[in-house]
Amino acid sequence: MKSTETINKPIIFIDFSRVVSSIGISRHLATCLAQYLTIPKEKIRNMYKKHITLLAKWQFFILDFIKELVPFLKQEYSEKNLIECVDIMPPVSSELLNILKILKNTYLVYLVSDIYFELGIVVQKNLSPYFDGFIFSFQEGYKKSEPQFWEQIKNKINFENVEYFIDDKQKNLDLASKYWISGVLCTPDFSLQEILNKIIA
Repeated sequence: MKSTETINKPIIFIDFSRVVSSIGISRHLATCLAQYLTIPKEKIRNMYKKHITLLAKWQFFILDFIKELVPFLKQEYSEKNLIECVDIMPPVSSELLNILKILKNTYLVYLVSDIYFELGIVVQKNLSPYFDGFIFSFQEGYKKSEPQFWEQIKNKINFENVEYFIDDKQKNLDLASKYWISGVLCTPDFSLQEILNKIIA
């Protein structure tokens, strides 16, 4: 059972793409895949974004994306090389990880993300020491930009304790605000590290 102190801690939601904002998820994946393909990274990123937009079943979309890339394989490589890229953890700065450790002394910190199933498993394994919980769209069945996403997680987390939701899309913050969650917009001029430093100052 959680202690009263833990239950009463204020909560922060952080979008995963901001945690790896120095490279971004689509750019990270495209860079890994490009070494095995005959098409440029930008085309790979556009194909990835198309699959994200047309997403129906979160658990399986990435495999459909990989299959679409198979015709562009360089002769000496196989689909197995592409699948291996799916499970590679994007880099996270050590400075940010140190800030997250400090933040956890005062807040319950949740990572919130629309990332695909396979990457979610890797992220949870690698970042579990730095977050108190993980909320993934592939588990909820809806994206952060959909009201059903917030309706479902409000039954699991007391929204009255959520002080901040940090994201890079204003539409996600606007939707969360309908549940009385204060949003903080992360931009190239106002990075996640800067935001968190202000919070813990």
